Amino acid sequence: REYFLFLYTRFGRATFLALVSNLAMICGKVGFLTAGLTICNAVLNVYLLGHNRAAAVKEANIVTNAMAEVKSEMTGQFGGILSFV
Repeated sequence: REYFLFLYTRFGRATFLALVSNLAMICGKVGFLTAGLTICNAVLNVYLLGHNRAAAVKEANIVTNAMAEVKSEMTGQFGGILSFV
């Protein structure tokens, strides 16, 4: 879970699904069908997660806290190398 935190936000998930749909388009006719369904899934994800604001805010807080934790671990592990972050 800690490596794919972007999938827990509505725009992160939608962007990932859009990327997957673009990759699927190179597979010919079946790829275009798959890409169309994946784009519909991305739009549906943004719509549904946008209507449930409480869950979206909760997930955004979880992602923010986890990213701060990862940053502190990386800064502690590598010392001054990541001072620009």
